[in-house]
Amino acid sequence: ASGMDRLTGREGKRYTIPATDGAQAHALDRLGRYEDLHEWLLLEKAKTEGEIEKLRLEGKQQSVKFKQLLAQKLSLGNTLALFEARGL
Repeated sequence: ASGMDRLTGREGKRYTIPATDGAQAHALDRLGRYEDLHEWLLLEKAKTEGEIEKLRLEGKQQSVKFKQLLAQKLSLGNTLALFEARGL
């Protein structure tokens, strides 16, 4: 069990939306939220990289904040890599 209610079906390599009332609107809404998440991840990764570079220029590579930001960058990068691996 995936824990997610799918709004699409799959026929071969194509995705379908059931012909039920409101299914298309729900699917488009969810797609929009996925796109919002993807966009936020990209922006957050860029922001984190900027903060890391600022601390690096200040010579604060050994600070807790620097290490936390590196971990955050890695986490964001891994999530984005999962999206990219699935063609998203």
